[in-house]
Amino acid sequence: MSREKDFNEDAMWDRILNAETSLYMQEMAKIDEELGEESELIKRFFARLKDRTDYKSIVMTAMHWKMLDDFKQAKLAIEFVGEDDASRFIILMDFLAERFFKGEL
Repeated sequence: MSREKDFNEDAMWDRILNAETSLYMQEMAKIDEELGEESELIKRFFARLKDRTDYKSIVMTAMHWKMLDDFKQAKLAIEFVGEDDASRFIILMDFLAERFFKGEL
């Protein structure tokens, strides 16, 4: 049962944190030169996010993301991943919230 659970968790993470997500984050980083995003930085961010939380929390947050004001979004970002990755988390959640709104998540 544990192997099946691990497989399901991995599949859900793969659905959330995939090449499309990475490309979106890279494109958004081009708009904000301060971030200087690169593919490797995003991969490391994804790994840290998986270590710090579970996919269910990310999906639930994405479902409510657009209802939160900027201050609450920033506070949540820091709680989830810390100050260093907060801007990446906000970009990720903006993307996932849009996917949820379209029924893709």
